[in-house]
Amino acid sequence: MVTLTGVGGVGKTRLAMRLADEVRRAFPAGVWLVDLTAVEAPELLVHAVGEALEIQDRSARPALQVLVENLRGKQALLLLDNCEHLVSECAEPADR
Repeated sequence: MVTLTGVGGVGKTRLAMRLADEVRRAFPAGVWLVDLTAVEAPELLVHAVGEALEIQDRSARPALQVLVENLRGKQALLLLDNCEHLVSECAEPADR
């Protein structure tokens, strides 16, 4: 896990995307940018990640469980962008 910090407009997203492009081959399940700018409610974080990964699930299972099951055993790179307002909420899915 890597965290890029800095003032707005300094190029954190651009740097992350450039690095992701360079290491793309190491992640056969893909490289995914998840822009969390519009996620205002913490409980919508996992849904936003699932949506960005194009996970289709209409079950009543908890969204975090669905996300973890879909990523289990896969090598994917997730770039969580603009998550400063959801730092603690990002910790649980990142840990799982």
